Amino acid sequence: MSVDMRAPSRRGYGHVLALLAAALLLASNRPAAFIATAAASTASTTEYDYAALLDASFFFYEAQQSGPLPPWNRAGRWQPGGWRDAAYMDDGKDIGANLTGGWFDAGDHMKFQLPYGWAASTLAWALADFPAAFADPPALRGVALRNLEYAADYIVRSHINASDVPSENTYVAQVGDTDTDHARWCRPEQCPAVEGPYRPTWLATPARPGSDVVGEAVASLAAVAMVLRASDPASPRAEELLRHARQLYGFAWSYPGTWEIPSGDYPYRYGNHEWVDDMLWAAAWMCRAHPPGTPSGAPSAPSTYCGDAAALWSRGSGMGIGWCPGMDWDNAFNEASVMMLGMGDRLGASLLSGVRTRMAQNLNLWHVGIQCTAPPPGYDANGDGIVDDGRICYSPRGLAHQMQWGTLRVTANAAALKLSFAQALAATGVPTDAVEAQRQRCWARRQIRLMLGDWGRSFVVGMGSPPPTRPHHSSAMCDPDPATPCDGATAALDRPNPSVLRGALVGGPRKDDSYEDNRMDYILNEVAIDYNAGFTVALAALQQLGRADVTDWDAYCGPFPSPSPSPSPSPSPSPSATPSPSPSPSPSPSPTPTPSPSPSPSPTPPPSPSPSPSPSATPTPSPSASPSPSGSGLCPAARWECGACDAPTPPGSPLAPARPACYACVNARGSAPSWQCHACLQKPAYTADQAATCLSCVAAGGDAWACQQTCTDLTTDPDLLPICSACASDPAVMAAGAWRCGSCMEAAVRANGADAVSGCSACVRAGRESWACSACGAKADAAARNACLACVLSSSAQWSCVV
Repeated sequence: MSVDMRAPSRRGYGHVLALLAAALLLASNRPAAFIATAAASTASTTEYDYAALLDASFFFYEAQQSGPLPPWNRAGRWQPGGWRDAAYMDDGKDIGANLTGGWFDAGDHMKFQLPYGWAASTLAWALADFPAAFADPPALRGVALRNLEYAADYIVRSHINASDVPSENTYVAQVGDTDTDHARWCRPEQCPAVEGPYRPTWLATPARPGSDVVGEAVASLAAVAMVLRASDPASPRAEELLRHARQLYGFAWSYPGTWEIPSGDYPYRYGNHEWVDDMLWAAAWMCRAHPPGTPSGAPSAPSTYCGDAAALWSRGSGMGIGWCPGMDWDNAFNEASVMMLGMGDRLGASLLSGVRTRMAQNLNLWHVGIQCTAPPPGYDANGDGIVDDGRICYSPRGLAHQMQWGTLRVTANAAALKLSFAQALAATGVPTDAVEAQRQRCWARRQIRLMLGDWGRSFVVGMGSPPPTRPHHSSAMCDPDPATPCDGATAALDRPNPSVLRGALVGGPRKDDSYEDNRMDYILNEVAIDYNAGFTVALAALQQLGRADVTDWDAYCGPFPSPSPSPSPSPSPSPSATPSPSPSPSPSPSPTPTPSPSPSPSPTPPPSPSPSPSPSATPTPSPSASPSPSGSGLCPAARWECGACDAPTPPGSPLAPARPACYACVNARGSAPSWQCHACLQKPAYTADQAATCLSCVAAGGDAWACQQTCTDLTTDPDLLPICSACASDPAVMAAGAWRCGSCMEAAVRANGADAVSGCSACVRAGRESWACSACGAKADAAARNACLACVLSSSAQWSCVV
């Protein structure tokens, strides 16, 4: 059974019907299907019922509960259509602790604290920043709050040694052994009888630190405390959560590092690269949850939570984590950044100006015109015949992809970021910001709608038509009757799952828009607690907008809110700022009756800034290319790119005088992709100087995205333009990642003038770390700045030069 998610626009009687349907949905576990029909006076199209989807998403988290189930769990066997019961009641016994509870990670029964903390804090973010989404129907807020408090309870239970003394704290990082867990299909209630009496517990300690894992726990506790306080300002439970958050924060700061399981022991499938982003997310939440000026107790004392957030953002902005288009459990930098934009009462205007600039850069990486294509021979990472290299592209139906494994998770997370960023932009009251907020919102809405049904089917279990019926989930695929055997032979049956995992977002279609509803294909049909987290934020944002700011989505976004991209010439390789995480080892589904569940889903690839789109007029050279401009003689008539230089510039743009430079750019590029030259003329707000600089940068060998996003998008200053252009087109910098040049154009560095930008750029071009170069360039005193740069250029301990 599935629910029709189409609800009419909020006009006429349609709103009443939507309220009635949502009320019925919240009143039962397995809601009756409903079709909310628009009255004659309403808009011609209908909006999806985001309230029903929010409720369903939290139902999925209830189905993931471990340990003794609370009486309100709607997936419990005592509920209509329920199938779950108490499971893994001996968790923690190996260390003498009670670690029952929490959420299973995915279709398996592991409990990993890194994605757990990220998912819990992200869900709380939805309630904290989009509270109106949970006001109608009123029961929806209660559903969200009890699930968030349940998640926080397990985090508190995992803080097995709690102390105000950092060295005395211990935190659980993982419960379970992935190899044992993934070796069989079984009900979680019955697996322990086969696997053994209890599961191993792995800890983060001063000797084996885990600022990433602990930082996500801090963020979760602070975020849940905030939403509890919104209902009860004197909530004693909120204060208890904050006490644990403060203790864990001091522990994570005092013993920094990413958590790793002991070598040779049970594999930790969520390997992380950095802890700075997790502690930034933690510091931002602690800043929100405490009065301004509250000491944080960090080793760099005297410090405050808000001061720590500012320092960590500045540090992260110069690292690979700071140049990424999305968010996930492996990188919370963008998530923290967009939230910080709403904290102007606690963070400085100069910092937030830099945050806004960076978020505009990172989120605009999704606005490309590249259609997903088949990989070159031998470049098939997953054996599925399609590119999976982290480069953003669009499927034929318009779905944005960055990676194949969990593709909808990645795109939903981007939608959540864009909707939060748009909320911050709209709050400024500046007309141009309102226009940009509209662009970001309509992209996000288009992508979410594709997931809900506009693609041609729904990718949310139990919702829409047709929904997925065979998610890769070892509990839902079992018969609800525990006396009925459930094992690998059951998993191999070609039938819908007997129990409906309502609200779960599956991995999603391939980049060529092919999809099979097959539980054995965990790439396309995996479900996980991190998959639904950003998705829930996006749903909440769209629900809140529809209740207040946007009463007619069709009028606001138009019929095609996300333009269909055109095929483009093969772009130059995107930079990679951090080592690319390999997907988790994944066993091939076995043809025998005992197939194994898949491992946990892999993380989003590292930053892959995508090139500017190719001209949509024609993606490949045409035999009848447009001739060169009359009398120019600068560009061969046989090259279609010459005609592209003559394409109309945006209305009101002063870029026509730059056309000769565009022809020269095409000639200079030779056989290299020269559509990038034309990209420099497609910026409506560019001055002639910006366009000319962009063209000279591309002509010198730079990629258009790098020339624009690290230089000409950031300044109109004629003294700075040639400096950043030379940096962006430097072959050595391009090989290491041209995004590094952008750090020298941050507001703090630019404010110090051309000398500071020049010094920073020279530092980057010399191969030094961009965060150190930009930190030196941001020093207001010229002598201190030059001394810092000289130190960075000559020292291997670059951090010591900056502090």
